[in-house]
Amino acid sequence: MVQDLTDRGLLIGRTRTEVVDLLGEPDMCGVRTQDGPTVSPAKCSDGKVGWFGYNVVTIPRCNFWKCYLNVNFNSDTYRVEDLAVSG
Repeated sequence: MVQDLTDRGLLIGRTRTEVVDLLGEPDMCGVRTQDGPTVSPAKCSDGKVGWFGYNVVTIPRCNFWKCYLNVNFNSDTYRVEDLAVSG
């Protein structure tokens, strides 16, 4: 599922509510500061949340490392800007 979401860009342009409707509540959230770094954890309901993190276990490399699907939101439109798998 994660590979499909990233390859096909199925979440790009979606709102936070739409992401939660599709994937459920995130495992963690973060808020961007003016300098760019993120502060984590944050309340996922906070209007300033800049990204959601979802635990990933379905990608082979994630059997060895803790991986997250990072869903990044545009700070102006609050819609999904990009996705990445960390780990």
